[in-house]
Amino acid sequence: MAARITRLVLVAGLLALTACQQPLAGATAPSAVPATSAPTAKPSQTVIAIYDIIGTTPTLRLVTLDGQQVASTPLAPDASVAGAGGDVAMFVEARGTLKALRLNGSVMSLGTLTGRNGPVAVSPTGGAWMWATLSGAAGNYSSSIVLSTRGGSDRALTTRSSPLLGFWPYRWTPGGPVYADQRMGIDWHSPFGPPVGASWRVDAQTGQVSSLLPDTCQIADLAADGTMACFPSATPFAPSRSIRLQPPGGQSRDIPLTTATFDRWGAVSFKPGSTVTVLAIGSGTVVSPGPPTDHPLQIHLLNAATGALAPLGPAGLEPADGSWAWLQDGSLLAYRQVGISGGAPGVYAVTPDGSTRRVYPSGIPIGVLTGPPGPGA
Repeated sequence: MAARITRLVLVAGLLALTACQQPLAGATAPSAVPATSAPTAKPSQTVIAIYDIIGTTPTLRLVTLDGQQVASTPLAPDASVAGAGGDVAMFVEARGTLKALRLNGSVMSLGTLTGRNGPVAVSPTGGAWMWATLSGAAGNYSSSIVLSTRGGSDRALTTRSSPLLGFWPYRWTPGGPVYADQRMGIDWHSPFGPPVGASWRVDAQTGQVSSLLPDTCQIADLAADGTMACFPSATPFAPSRSIRLQPPGGQSRDIPLTTATFDRWGAVSFKPGSTVTVLAIGSGTVVSPGPPTDHPLQIHLLNAATGALAPLGPAGLEPADGSWAWLQDGSLLAYRQVGISGGAPGVYAVTPDGSTRRVYPSGIPIGVLTGPPGPGA
């Protein structure tokens, strides 16, 4: 399988917005391997993890906000990137070995994800990650959600059998790790990743699982205060034309996504610390699987107080997928792929006024490293 990145892009707006536990057999202890590059970044410096392909060689790079590469490692064509946090950027090799490129330039092994299905959700500290397993075949799937920590054992939090559904790690949100149902065998056509169904939140400290949303509203993001953003009545073939905000214990509100240019939405994230809920949303159109083709893309900011939806930055940019995309100065990380109109490809920082700064000339940002890992999650 080719190296890949799972992306959910909502480019239309920016919103500032368990079952019994048991040890999972086969957990392996972390081990270090020789360094691949010399470190130059300070532990407290913000560094972007970028999945990049130059020619036919996939590469995982660690790049500072001023565009200086501090570490890199080549990836096998069948490897996949996972995410970043703390002092590491993670990737998965073909046989399920989870590895991490560190700020000091070394690569270490974190364990084996036996039977993994879908993406890996990495905590902001890089000290924990959530993943799913899948076994069986059509009509008889068995899926589990697993929580792992550096130096600790893997914990299978919940397991379920289903004729059609498997668990799908969605992302590690400001409100905690979130997973959802994914219908197996669906050929999805979207710039923002596969559609998901009912969703759940994991308490990273206790491992307890709690229900978030039914399959009638597709999870988009979960804020630190428990406010949820979701797409009501979204399906692989009939995308939602609105986004729903549901505060904890409060009344939900549906906000129309009214634009004639776009018919797909994704990569939604709440802007941290916003006094008025603001969401970053990616907007696009239906695309076929395969290499990127030129199609309309635009980042939008959604002001939840007024319902106003306004474009942010030039056309052709997609927002990075997660709350980590928001930088301390209020800028938003975004990227433009090769072949997409609107400007040069690369990784960009988009300021609140819509101006852009090109951080790196190629690649897709997958996470931000901010220093050494904290304990556990």
